Amino acid sequence: PYDTQKVQAQWLTRGVLETAASQSIDKMMLYELKDAPTADNGNYSYSGLLTPSSKPKRSWYHIMTLKNILGEYSFERRIKNGENSFLVQTRPAGSSNPNAWVAANEETQLRVYEFKQGSEKIYVIWSPTGNAVAPFEARITFPSSTLDPTGGATLHQIKELSEKGRRWNWTPHVSGQTININ
Repeated sequence: PYDTQKVQAQWLTRGVLETAASQSIDKMMLYELKDAPTADNGNYSYSGLLTPSSKPKRSWYHIMTLKNILGEYSFERRIKNGENSFLVQTRPAGSSNPNAWVAANEETQLRVYEFKQGSEKIYVIWSPTGNAVAPFEARITFPSSTLDPTGGATLHQIKELSEKGRRWNWTPHVSGQTININ
């Protein structure tokens, strides 16, 4: 249901996250900054972050949001559901049924990556496929040694046409060691 620019932005975002998770490289760079249409309009003629006239495309904003939020943080690990007391659950949005919470399947529904800089941590929560397009809620329970409930939490989301994303004080959604995300 998405236009080509949205799909490109999603693919590049996923590519950046998956490349970071591979831990096989230290720094990453995108080589195609600006679209370069040619007479044959080959596969990569429109794979840049900018249009031929240097206007930012959706992918520019997605990549800049990742850069601005993750900055110098390094990938630390992929959180496996149930590993070291992490619990990732989902349920359909708006459901008030407490029994509707189910363990998230990270391959099709939700992935959680930990990035670190010194003692600070950022958790990237994302869906690797279109299976999670339907609105849902996520509940992530962290081990007691991981989350400082008094330190607060900030949620950053990719926002269309923004290089900084959408930022919310998420502290009211932290209950003990659990964060609820719509």
